[in-house]
Amino acid sequence: MPQDIILSANSFTKPQTANNFSMEYVHDFEFDKEKFTFSVQPFYKQLENIISFKDGFDTRSLMFNEIYKANNYSDIITTGKGSSYGLELMLEKKTGKLNGWINYTYLKASNQFDALNNGLAFSPLQDRRHTII
Repeated sequence: MPQDIILSANSFTKPQTANNFSMEYVHDFEFDKEKFTFSVQPFYKQLENIISFKDGFDTRSLMFNEIYKANNYSDIITTGKGSSYGLELMLEKKTGKLNGWINYTYLKASNQFDALNNGLAFSPLQDRRHTII
């Protein structure tokens, strides 16, 4: 079962919001008669009103309500905030017999919910420190 849930905003679950900050530097260059592009992009994101399951509940709690004895979904979810920051690097080879690109991403994510982890911030599933594609 996927762990992502989608709920409509209502009196309990306010609309989720995000503020994204990023910039990018791009440089085209030639090396040994081949054309390349290098880019670097730092980013930062703030998230508000994100939702998560309370301890002891998961997606099955929404599907099989009678098993988990939850009166409604507001009894099994909580809202909080999150943030992430990181850096993306990309090198693209544009000419020649072999062309393509390679990308490296460093990403650090953190979520905080008053009802989870004693109110302390923790790393969510989206926290992927090093990714190479």
